[in-house]
Amino acid sequence: MDWIYTKERMPLAYKTGMFDGKKSDEVIAEDVNGKRYLATYYEGTLDSTEFKDWYYMDDNFDIKEPIVRFLEIPE
Repeated sequence: MDWIYTKERMPLAYKTGMFDGKKSDEVIAEDVNGKRYLATYYEGTLDSTEFKDWYYMDDNFDIKEPIVRFLEIPE
């Protein structure tokens, strides 16, 4: 497994459901301070505004610091 930097690309957000936009599978994400999370990436458009957000702990908490890289978790 290799780290993927968010400047290169973001996780594939493809799942839809009872939430706004689309979400990715869980990944291991690392913020600018080196803190790591088991995280989910969300993206979409809400009220004509594009969003790209990261959440952790079953999507209950948003990650405040910028995510710089992530690892995809193999099935």
